[in-house]
Amino acid sequence: MKYLLPLALALLCPGLAQAIAATPTPTAAPAQPTATQPAETFLPAGALQYEEIRLDNGMRIVVQRAHSAPYVSARLVIKTGTDHFSCETRELPHLVEHLLFSANADMEEGDIDDQVNSWGGAINAFTYAEQTDVVLDAHAQFQAEAMQLLATMIAGFAPDDADVAREADVVERESGILHTPLRLWWSAQPVTHLAGTRFAIAAGIACGNGVPPVHNLRGEDVRAAFATYYVPANMMLVIAGDISDAGLDAARSAFAALPARPAPALHPLPVSMPAGNDFESGWLSGTANLDAPSAMGISPFHDWEGYYALLLVESWLNDRMFRELRSERGIAYTPSATVNYHGTALSITLEAQTNSVDTAFTRDYLRDLVTEVQQNGISESDFEHLRRATLLGMAQSFERISDRADYLAASVREIESGGLFQTEDFYSRLDYARFRVLLARDWPARFVVVDNSPRISWSARVWLLGGSVLLLCTGLALLVWRRLRDVRPG
Repeated sequence: MKYLLPLALALLCPGLAQAIAATPTPTAAPAQPTATQPAETFLPAGALQYEEIRLDNGMRIVVQRAHSAPYVSARLVIKTGTDHFSCETRELPHLVEHLLFSANADMEEGDIDDQVNSWGGAINAFTYAEQTDVVLDAHAQFQAEAMQLLATMIAGFAPDDADVAREADVVERESGILHTPLRLWWSAQPVTHLAGTRFAIAAGIACGNGVPPVHNLRGEDVRAAFATYYVPANMMLVIAGDISDAGLDAARSAFAALPARPAPALHPLPVSMPAGNDFESGWLSGTANLDAPSAMGISPFHDWEGYYALLLVESWLNDRMFRELRSERGIAYTPSATVNYHGTALSITLEAQTNSVDTAFTRDYLRDLVTEVQQNGISESDFEHLRRATLLGMAQSFERISDRADYLAASVREIESGGLFQTEDFYSRLDYARFRVLLARDWPARFVVVDNSPRISWSARVWLLGGSVLLLCTGLALLVWRRLRDVRPG
């Protein structure tokens, strides 16, 4: 079970089309092509359609029927993640996610796994920045049982203090860091922070304590968080695949039995571009052999049109950086550009790992590149090429039934706000003039260089440590020699 980061999400998240709330009624079929609607389509049939059921207890069930294979993929989404907790309790939703499996009054964790395996499926869970997903895939023959299992994992949640302490050890081992008081104190010191961590703290994306503690969480904390956030009004069940009416009835019946409780108040993380200049790593941070300079900027999130327009720029930057930094100069293996959504803001990051002799050049290159985009944008021919390529690549995101479920699960907040963003229609109609307007509005006004290069290289640390040991041994040898000389007769 993985702890991520953020909702940093794939190209087609969070959505593509307008949803219609019904109980249950499929969305209308796409309109016939007109003079203003291109006849060519790129998404597979049914990719934009789903049904929605709203239960009396506030639970929402979203279904996309795809009968290409006898398989169902379900995603139980709890609309709460790490960003909804303080720095001291940031691991709480991750701990609750683990306890869903290991502290259930009705089933042992091994029994859950064995049961799903017998259905030809798999089960897992993931804690993200803004939501927690329980992922269950199974043969369609067992879809009713699968729906009941997910509901039982919620209804049977009953951790005691021993369960919480045991699973806290598991979460600690998953992070790969021993959460001792000394380690937690050390990770909270600015001198140990990489430049990216310093930037994230200043921007409001991350906490300043480095490694979130987990063993300070108690049974009462877990039970209170579960009672507050794991309520039907704060959950959505997404089902994709060969779902039948009987399977849908089973899902409705199983989750309707959960008691109704008020939905918790959730607030987006306040992310903004930090003041100041470039960010450098602390003197005692990092042990990497390669430097990792990056350019980072943050702009307010306006709408999904701006986000998807920036994704075209992301593709352009990746192509440009790969060609110029790797193919032509060979100074970076995987240079990359990413656009991330943070609820109230968008962040853009350009990064390249390189040798220390090329770090200064790479920093200047990244500065010039983001300035070029800000001043000139990208050419119309590049825009048309990328727009077309994006449309052609859309079908890949719906290749498997599990892809459809993942897509819908990542689109929960857009579904709740009235419907999925019509990405295919947007890219089909987007012209260069409108693209330039969106780029001028949403490209960050300012970038900073975030240099994750360690202040002291690994080689220098080895030499420093070796020199210190040599000096210590020399000092001890001199001390022993003086003592021996002092006690020598005569």
